[in-house]
Amino acid sequence: MKTVDPNPGHGYLKLPNLPRHEGLGIEFATNKEACKNFTNVLWPKGNDRFCEIAHTFANIVAELQQLVMRMLFESYGIDEKHYESQRRSNTYLLRFLNYRKCHKTEKNTAALSGHTDKTLVLILYSDEVKGLELRTKDGEWMHFQPSPSSNLVIAGDVGMVSPSKILS
Repeated sequence: MKTVDPNPGHGYLKLPNLPRHEGLGIEFATNKEACKNFTNVLWPKGNDRFCEIAHTFANIVAELQQLVMRMLFESYGIDEKHYESQRRSNTYLLRFLNYRKCHKTEKNTAALSGHTDKTLVLILYSDEVKGLELRTKDGEWMHFQPSPSSNLVIAGDVGMVSPSKILS
């Protein structure tokens, strides 16, 4: 709770209307100093192990995101300079999410309401969470059970825009 941030999804997040959902976001997580500053807020005496793991994980996911973006740009025939501009403008927010199981006395409701992500590309590391739903082209929500410990690359809302609209 020491890392409250006015930007949604950054810092610590727990909303009264979503009691089963908690989140913690590290802004600029690919930057070692940013991870260290974040870690020092939670652990004033430091926690080098957490800092190193978060920073390393963020950089691995950033590499995957860059590879996916390069493939997308190439597949649409978008010039290399546009890819490089997009790559340089990226900042990375590493979010840790926790979805608590329902207590026996609680109604079994979703931890989050149906939503789409506003990003271009979202990379989700799924660690046996069984609550992911995907929205079909028809607007219906369907349950999706990824393989345990898998990385999902999901096109966010911005990723659904036609490349010709992006460049015009």
